[in-house]
Amino acid sequence: FIIVEADHIGAGASGRNTCKITAQHGRIYQDLIQKHGYDTAKKYYTAHKEAMDSIEEIIKEHAIDCSFMRCDSCIFTQEETNISQIQDEYQAYLDLGIEGEYIQEWEYPIPIAAGIRMHHQAKFQPVKYMQGLADILSEKNIPIYTHSPVTSIIQKEDGYIAFCNHRKIYANRIVQATQLPFYDRHQ
Repeated sequence: FIIVEADHIGAGASGRNTCKITAQHGRIYQDLIQKHGYDTAKKYYTAHKEAMDSIEEIIKEHAIDCSFMRCDSCIFTQEETNISQIQDEYQAYLDLGIEGEYIQEWEYPIPIAAGIRMHHQAKFQPVKYMQGLADILSEKNIPIYTHSPVTSIIQKEDGYIAFCNHRKIYANRIVQATQLPFYDRHQ
């Protein structure tokens, strides 16, 4: 195994995010139910919940100092005309068994018309977390090459060739962990 990073650890979107770990990504569950059905919407929620729990386990197991903390997440509207959308989303929470509560006021000095508080979400410092993961990989003698952008990938019968810094990396499998993958073999 090797890791190649185009810049330095935490330089991209992972290091410049909202620091939240949540299954609440706007008003999505009602949409998911309508477009893909209850099973898919439930799987989406469950996958995010399991990922959050996994991150917490890794942090505890390896004592990663990244200010991980469980907290609530909220979506809300200040517009009376949008209350029905929040109510529909909350109904999706109820239908899917998602732990949350419908709110019309809260402790913050921002007035709201309606909102949903999703319980037991989390926040952390992502760059510190990624550095902790890098330290774990280093302890396991898995090299990380920074400032090594992969510029192209060729699929062969027996694996892949990735081109990086005018060199070739031969691999049986490649995982692209990036916000915007540049290689899609299904294009």
